[in-house]
Amino acid sequence: MKKFIAMVGVKTTAGIVIAVLLMASAFWRIDADLVVQVQTGRIKFTVNPGLNQKRLTDSLFFEKLSLEHVGQLSFNPDQLFVADPDELDWETDTYPEHAWLELPNNGRGWQFHANKAGINPMVTLESSEEKGTAVGKLDAILLSQPATVTLELTNSKSVTLTIRTNQEPQRIILSGLKNLEFVKEGLELEQATHLPFKQDQELTYKALFDKTSGTITVEGNETNFVLVINPARSPKNTLFSQTVLPLESVDVSWQDPQTGERGVHPKFQGSVQYPNIPDLPKVVFQAPMFLTIEDLDRFEITSIRIDPANQTFLVEMQGTAGYIKTGTPGNPQDLRPTLFDVIRLHPILKPLRTLIGL
Repeated sequence: MKKFIAMVGVKTTAGIVIAVLLMASAFWRIDADLVVQVQTGRIKFTVNPGLNQKRLTDSLFFEKLSLEHVGQLSFNPDQLFVADPDELDWETDTYPEHAWLELPNNGRGWQFHANKAGINPMVTLESSEEKGTAVGKLDAILLSQPATVTLELTNSKSVTLTIRTNQEPQRIILSGLKNLEFVKEGLELEQATHLPFKQDQELTYKALFDKTSGTITVEGNETNFVLVINPARSPKNTLFSQTVLPLESVDVSWQDPQTGERGVHPKFQGSVQYPNIPDLPKVVFQAPMFLTIEDLDRFEITSIRIDPANQTFLVEMQGTAGYIKTGTPGNPQDLRPTLFDVIRLHPILKPLRTLIGL
């Protein structure tokens, strides 16, 4: 009898200990494996490619492309023309045919480089024939050093992509170019002897690619390189796809310059899922709720697409995060699962949960 009472006592004690541990596990937050989907008009992230180059964008066909903080632009068209500034038709913002003067072919390609300190050297490229048609494609931008990237989608459906680095300028290549027209500012043609006009003014050029494949190499002038892209119409409208960008940080909010408060895009919404705990319910959120993700480990952007109907980006991310919250400032919600979630939703306990109706 004493043995029986002792056994019951041991089991009771063990049960109490287990119950206490289970109760404690309900408050023990753990790092979470996440799949995050977000709709937003702005996203900022820091990439650390490590020892290898990482692909930043897919090849993207564009109708118009503006590049800021340009250091050098190099290309080799079949023909290059410059327009007489005095012949500009101010009403239509175009030049008549007789305004275009052909520059003699130098046989080794043309180069523009930044010419003045204090001016943001920039160039804007678009079709020289029918405006709004595809001009060429922006080939994949490769990152070989840590960089902070900001993406914003404007009301005009153009994409502003800003790349900031600490070490060296960025370099991109445009290919598949058709006949294009471009306006340059703060850039100077190296073969100045071929130019019939003064270089200290905004000049418009026309480049024709009839026989060549049509490529332009652009190098940034500073560690801050800005691209404003009007993508060509495409059913995919994909900027990033399976890029596997290793992120150090990601931010889908921004600070209001007037109030100092942080906010989100008015059409901001999204969800968080837990691939390692598939029975844990998906969490859904939308503006004015926020999303904060920090302490990232193996966290990656796998896709960014443009949703022209909502004028937003559709972003997919995945990885492990040690800090993830949603809600509002007055009512934040920790999205990390607890140890109790892992225990109760373990596959081995699924028959028991089914039996008791959980």
